[in-house]
Amino acid sequence: AGVNASTRCVSGACVPECNAGYGDCDGDASNGCETELARSTAHCGACGQRCPAGPNAVATCAMAMCGVTCEEGFSDCDGMAANGCEVFVATSAAHCGGCGIRCSVAHANAACSGARCVVASCETGWADCDGSASNGCEVDLNGESANCGACGHRCEAGTACSAGTCASVCTGGAT
Repeated sequence: AGVNASTRCVSGACVPECNAGYGDCDGDASNGCETELARSTAHCGACGQRCPAGPNAVATCAMAMCGVTCEEGFSDCDGMAANGCEVFVATSAAHCGGCGIRCSVAHANAACSGARCVVASCETGWADCDGSASNGCEVDLNGESANCGACGHRCEAGTACSAGTCASVCTGGAT
């Protein structure tokens, strides 16, 4: 009967029959039922049923079901194996570091770099003085005396930050 096969009698003739989970996919009876259908990407579940790989992906077959394994740095965010692993999660602001992780930072245009959300640029009048993307562009350069017009530019005593410049503060009235 061969490897992974048995024989049964049909109308008085011995006929080879593959054991469950195996197939004679090469058509050569001398080597029996050589293909394990539960794990073969060329014959997944049945002879001739090839698993597609898609871009940035490697085809897989597990328990007779086709799937994909993404290449490093890529993910299958839309769940469609046919188009492979379509997102490079190291630079995608919509899927930064993983599917569905959207970059959003306060008062800034966000970007994804190295699978981490970063500040690409600050909105006009705002600055990222601490360099942390987690709180975005946290400083209002137009009204903060410790960072007036630029990070670390402190207004002197008797002045206050107004529209990004240090201006004299008028105290008291004329006598």
